[in-house]
Amino acid sequence: MLNQDFVYFDEEYSTAQELLSSVAKDLYEKGYVKETYEQSIISREEKYPTGLKLAGLNVAICHTEPKNVTKNTFFLVKPAKPVVFRNAETLELLPVDLVIGLVFTDGKIHLKNLSSLAQLFTNQQFIEEIKLADSKEKLMSVFSHFAQLGGEETCSE
Repeated sequence: MLNQDFVYFDEEYSTAQELLSSVAKDLYEKGYVKETYEQSIISREEKYPTGLKLAGLNVAICHTEPKNVTKNTFFLVKPAKPVVFRNAETLELLPVDLVIGLVFTDGKIHLKNLSSLAQLFTNQQFIEEIKLADSKEKLMSVFSHFAQLGGEETCSE
């Protein structure tokens, strides 16, 4: 389930590291991750970039090892302006419009949700509605609606 506490809309971030650090601190304060999570997700992003160039929307699907997580959730960030990540395929700089974080205690749940997200991002209507989302509530609504249509079994605590 998408937790509204971890949906960030129209906030300013100078760098991908700043974005990930900000979200990681919030996750830690609310008891979802261990103290090691922040450095782990930033280091992983540096070594294994997660930016993806899709038809009409650039995304980053960030994650790290389950050992850094205490409770399952997602995070979703639609920043005020694109944040530069590196493209997972080309390693080139990529301005990202949407950042999704997979925060899971179990590798199998992680892979299942990653697969479901990959299917969502093949749906052009989903991409268009994400681009048009003009509030945190609308972003959550679109994401949840399409996840249910796709049969996505989101994280269970």
